[in-house]
Amino acid sequence: MKNRDEDQRANQTQDCVDQSYRAPVRHRETAFHGVVWDIRRDTFELDAGGKRQELTREYMAHPGAVAVLALNDRDQVAMVRQYRHPVSTFCWEIPAGLLDVCGESLVAAAQRELAEEAGLEAKDWQILVDHFSTSGASTEGTRIFLAREVAQIPEENRAELHAEEVGMQLHWVDRDRVIQAVLAGEIHNANTIMAVMSYTVGSTQPSWPVRELDDKWLGRSGA
Repeated sequence: MKNRDEDQRANQTQDCVDQSYRAPVRHRETAFHGVVWDIRRDTFELDAGGKRQELTREYMAHPGAVAVLALNDRDQVAMVRQYRHPVSTFCWEIPAGLLDVCGESLVAAAQRELAEEAGLEAKDWQILVDHFSTSGASTEGTRIFLAREVAQIPEENRAELHAEEVGMQLHWVDRDRVIQAVLAGEIHNANTIMAVMSYTVGSTQPSWPVRELDDKWLGRSGA
């Protein structure tokens, strides 16, 4: 008979890799139709610990998003300040936006958002990190890109800003200052925190995995 130490050792050897799995959905309905996104209600079956359960969960159906950590040659981060009504806060953030253009690739969406919100374009693009923002309550998946060799877009070629983005301005902030603000609890935007900290850790690694810009991931299609 296995003892507890053997069980723990077995658990420690498992690969630390997310596995895509779609539980059998027995019933799905839209509980609420919103202006931007809907709330779904699913009843599904789940096998857990040898026990089959039927569960009902409500969650936000989200199209997904992209964000961009843009760095200049002085190791400064391109940031914007935007009002976020649900949390009643003017948040310091890296440029980001929804995947709301049909047929648009993830990197094209990131390039569009960087141009729209920061008035910047970049020559060097790299996938930085993927994440589910609230995996227990939303289908939202966000891919964060690293953009370097950046340049200003001429004023006459910039997109017109709307809603909360009106009046948004580009700010170049030293990366060390952003890290300090994150650790001091002064910046709360998840994309910004993950982007800056992931880059800071990743850039010190002897081998940084380079992924293809069109690399697919399970957060693209929602649920």
